Amino acid sequence: MKRTLTTRRLLSAAAVVTAITGAGAAAALATSTSPSNVYDGCLGWGRIYNVRINPSTPPWCFRGSTAISWNQTGPAGPQGQQGIQGPPGTPGAPGAPGAPGAPGTNGNTVLSGSGAPSSTAGNVGDFYIDTSADAIYGPKTSGGWGNPTSLVGAPGAQGPAGPAGPAGTASLTDSSFGPVTIPTGDAGALVEDCPNGGIATGGGVTIAPAAVANTTITQNAPVLNGTTPVGWQGVVANVSGASVTMTVDIVCAPSPSAPAGLAPRLASRASPTVRLTKLEH
Repeated sequence: MKRTLTTRRLLSAAAVVTAITGAGAAAALATSTSPSNVYDGCLGWGRIYNVRINPSTPPWCFRGSTAISWNQTGPAGPQGQQGIQGPPGTPGAPGAPGAPGAPGTNGNTVLSGSGAPSSTAGNVGDFYIDTSADAIYGPKTSGGWGNPTSLVGAPGAQGPAGPAGPAGTASLTDSSFGPVTIPTGDAGALVEDCPNGGIATGGGVTIAPAAVANTTITQNAPVLNGTTPVGWQGVVANVSGASVTMTVDIVCAPSPSAPAGLAPRLASRASPTVRLTKLEH
């Protein structure tokens, strides 16, 4: 009867088998660089069949075949071509916050005050402005503030002369009228108007001699035209027993309606009005 042998896997035995001894013995073929995989199979009729990798039980072999086992592999093949880049992975979770950094060094500042700075004011590298002398100190060193530097520049060159200003208005005129003698027992009135329609801005009455008893200034006031002061009037009553003199001073300003530059002049003034009245005793 003819028997047909069927194998699950046939490999060439010429590359791995050198000798088989003993019935049912396994031939271990290995090198120092063999990987950890173990191959089991059957050797019979010049062929290796029924090969398994790391089997849990020895393979089944036909009668007349020998079970063999080895862990030798061939040399590494050439490196294959680089594969295409894969898609980006999903972002990882945020990491934990880092530890706080070390404190930084203090910065510098600009101090100010009236007068020079004290040796204890500020830190090395600071500046100080003396507001009373317009000067600056610094930067401060380990040796102190040092000498100040003026913040005021040198005087500039004189500028060109400016244009002439407009014509000024007429100035005030201060004039005196008198002295007028007032006999004892009389009252003297002296009235003076500002010339050229001017306006009285001030005035006064003076008696000579000044320290005479029983001599009184009874009126010392402007003369009004409505509400506008246009002159000055003084009245002196003399019961001293001797004659005295009186003088009226008046200060006049040009009238707003007078021509520009027109100043009152003594020659154009009207004569003062002098009136003496006998006092009743």
